[in-house]
Amino acid sequence: MTSVAKYDGLEQREWLCATGGGGYALGTSSGVATRRYHGNLIVAYPPPLGRIMVWPRTEEVLVTAGGRSVPIARAWYGPGVLTPVDAVEAVAFSLAPDGSPCWVFDVEGHRIRRRLTVGERHAELRFDLLSGDPCDVLVRPLLTWRSHHHLIREPDVSSIQVTFGGEVEDDQPHVYENALCPRERDRGYDYEENLVAPLQVRLPVGGDRSWLRVSVGSESGSCPSSDAAARAAASFIVRRPDGHRGIIAGYPWFGEWGRDTMIAIPGLLLPHDPGGAREIMEAWCQRLRRGLLPCQLSDGSPDELHTNTADAALRMLDAAAALYLVEPGSVDQPLREAVFAVLDAYHEGTDHGIFVDDDGLLVAGAPGAALTWMDAIGSDGPVTPRRGKAVDLNALYLRGLRLGARLAGDADGALQATLTMRAERCAAALGSRFFNPDVGWIRDVVDPEDPTAGEELRPNLLVALGTPGIPWPDGAAERTLQAVEQRLLTPRGLRTLDPEHPDYQPHYNGDQQTRDRAYHQGTVWPWLMGPYADAVINVRGDGLPVREALGQALAPLMSELRSVGSLHEVHDGAAPHLPGGCPAQAWSVSEVVRAWRLASRGAPGLE
Repeated sequence: MTSVAKYDGLEQREWLCATGGGGYALGTSSGVATRRYHGNLIVAYPPPLGRIMVWPRTEEVLVTAGGRSVPIARAWYGPGVLTPVDAVEAVAFSLAPDGSPCWVFDVEGHRIRRRLTVGERHAELRFDLLSGDPCDVLVRPLLTWRSHHHLIREPDVSSIQVTFGGEVEDDQPHVYENALCPRERDRGYDYEENLVAPLQVRLPVGGDRSWLRVSVGSESGSCPSSDAAARAAASFIVRRPDGHRGIIAGYPWFGEWGRDTMIAIPGLLLPHDPGGAREIMEAWCQRLRRGLLPCQLSDGSPDELHTNTADAALRMLDAAAALYLVEPGSVDQPLREAVFAVLDAYHEGTDHGIFVDDDGLLVAGAPGAALTWMDAIGSDGPVTPRRGKAVDLNALYLRGLRLGARLAGDADGALQATLTMRAERCAAALGSRFFNPDVGWIRDVVDPEDPTAGEELRPNLLVALGTPGIPWPDGAAERTLQAVEQRLLTPRGLRTLDPEHPDYQPHYNGDQQTRDRAYHQGTVWPWLMGPYADAVINVRGDGLPVREALGQALAPLMSELRSVGSLHEVHDGAAPHLPGGCPAQAWSVSEVVRAWRLASRGAPGLE
């Protein structure tokens, strides 16, 4: 009988160390790999090669001063065995000041620290003796050469170099068959591979020779050094092969996404790097098609740009508005032209059924499409189509109109007047049409294409609550915010659907189809803490008690960020809110950090 894979509970968090060029290392606090993306060295190459897994795992045995061999590394192998069974677990896990993951082992009086540092083309494992007599560690690196997305059985590792400070113990290559990634098996993907161990080395712990390095080609720097929030933010800023900077949406499997980039810019780059924000936005401006931004950039062909998103361009306007507040001059001519191009296209009508209706509100929707950030599409079509007048799209459109009027200024009084008039009509329609007097809350969608669609309490309305100058009926904003806090707010972010709704899904797990059905139907998203912070301060003011309460709501996520260096994409809607999805997500980090800055401003104990 084989054991059942158990892994990645709240006690076993995932850490990320990114190189700044798209490469990374990713693993768990226990050191046990469970994903195809877990590894000590993943190197980024330009498309079409992409990101290559080089060094997934190691076999490690501590040899005590008395000569006893004690394994200190475990791994999963098919069909479901975690071996060796007598391996000693780490007594502590932490991130060093530069973000490098560190484990401490205590074995028969030997207390040693295991530390991994990562560069763009290399990773190095080092063992330090903290107390006790000198000892040795036998290390066997298990290597491959594959896309980080796909497992293979016959890797060619001839281009990988292994250097070390100790001496060779065994120079005969070994093939480790059926290395198991149980989390991929549960997700419905390929889950077993073969790994090559070219040698085993003996590293003396207690001197300067206790290191082993795996590298490919020329070597480069290591993980950025800074405070936890800044280090986490820097992980997602990458330099593209063409020399321009971009934002990776998440590690390990995301590339550059339009919506994610624009949401992430304020928290990752402002106020400290307005030039970087402008550079990234202007690169995306060149990709505008009929006023729309691409959903994502293709790793395979830069020309494959699909504009099936209604909010990415509006999010770009929102990022431009944040940049304007920091440094007005950075919103230069290319950005200004892009702002006006988006506003013109949306007003006149563009692809995917996007246009402004007679009441001044924005309409978006097309058959088979999910154009908002709630974009999961299952086998039977969009899970949350939200076709009609979505509250978040209209609030973002209103913000864009106000930015456009500000940019037009005195230089074009007629345009300024036109955009101001459109903004006033949109704000008035938002305040009247989206209020539901039956429950006293704000609606998610009005004029839905499906007339039978029920009223749903969703976090999208926080974008509207966080937008100043919308004339809501008396008490509507506070009642809606209270409903959000009672039904959607969790210690890990906000649920995407009220648990009392019949479509609510409490867990994000299973195969692709099952996960897609839960993605925006109750799953918790940390990035929504940004809109929540905006809404709290806009509705309740920015007094000290409000900021302190907001800081308390953000504290669990900030604690996680400091302890493991990043934040997950999603969590279960049901307690204990187990993490899921991408283990390191740009907008999770950016919006939580931005919200924390809002809460910390002038609040003693939070700064």
